[in-house]
Amino acid sequence: MSMQRHLQSMLMRAGAQVAGYRYVELNVISNWSGEVFTNAFEIQLYRAADGINRALNAQVAFTPEDFLTGYPPTNLVDGIGTVAGERTNDKRALWYPTSLPTSITLDLSQQVVFDRLRIYGGPLATRDFKSFTLSGSNNQITWDLLLSVASAPQTTAESFYTEWAI
Repeated sequence: MSMQRHLQSMLMRAGAQVAGYRYVELNVISNWSGEVFTNAFEIQLYRAADGINRALNAQVAFTPEDFLTGYPPTNLVDGIGTVAGERTNDKRALWYPTSLPTSITLDLSQQVVFDRLRIYGGPLATRDFKSFTLSGSNNQITWDLLLSVASAPQTTAESFYTEWAI
């Protein structure tokens, strides 16, 4: 079996185990620079089968509520961070929190199923998320850990997003 086919098979099996969630929490623990700043253009939650971004225009709750003026967490889900599947260079599309760790909670407005997370990194790869967790809930009381990443790869000019099967 080819490596690509093997990876696709593993991703399909992983995706088959995902339940639907209304709320998704992203906890960013650290970045590559070790600074208290981090940034990203866009996050997407989708199913490999159809590629539809379930996080697009989700309601966003942010804790703590400190971010660089003009770079709110809503920028992560507005669709402006990517243009035709490529990262934009429009820095107005960034989310730029000023402390780590930090978290955001997305309200997807209804229970939805997704099996992929894609993060479009910011203009400085050293500020890409290094360690983070992703959790899902339907009541904001009980949370299921969906993904825990201790050492995410940095983005590059050729590879401007990172992606994980959930």
